[in-house]
Amino acid sequence: MEREEVKKLLMINIAIFPQFYNKVSDRELALQVNVWHDLFQNQETIRVEAAFRKALSTAQYPVKPADVFAILQAQDKANLPTTDELFEIAENAAEKISQYHSPERGWEQEWKATKTGYESALEIYNELPAILREWKHSPLDLLNWWRAIDNDNESYIRREFDQIIKRRLERREMLGIGFTDEFHPIFDGVTGWMKSLPEQQKKLNTGEKR
Repeated sequence: MEREEVKKLLMINIAIFPQFYNKVSDRELALQVNVWHDLFQNQETIRVEAAFRKALSTAQYPVKPADVFAILQAQDKANLPTTDELFEIAENAAEKISQYHSPERGWEQEWKATKTGYESALEIYNELPAILREWKHSPLDLLNWWRAIDNDNESYIRREFDQIIKRRLERREMLGIGFTDEFHPIFDGVTGWMKSLPEQQKKLNTGEKR
């Protein structure tokens, strides 16, 4: 969102609630514009404007950035994929990745695309939602999980997946981290059971199993 677009929202606040801005100087208004722009510059203009108008429709005081973010977060939460949908996304990605990796030979060369199998697998992996990449830190990590699924244990693995993802979603909400935001494992608050990034990279390079 551009600075001028943010400024228009503040001008609407002033037009509707002039009594709250009588003693606000031009310098203070400019500071407010800067603060709002810092907060909203990475947000889509159309979404912020719609959320602002929604907040304004019931507002008795000037709309604050927190009011807008509360609406955006509620919309994001309502549009989240279910854990069942995320499970299917993870399974489908792992199945695609499997064509590039052999347990005996490691990553195969994909000559048609003039890329290594690992590069092809990484492209598939990087398209996954951030929360799945946070859960499984590499294409091989995801692949090993998928290979462990069979008819006897699928229901158990689905329940385990459901619990893990729900806990991670709750933690993201508590920390104010959106569903699409990156949350790098090295900064995770519960690293006790998480492998380090060097360990993951070593396994990627060697094709070693967990």
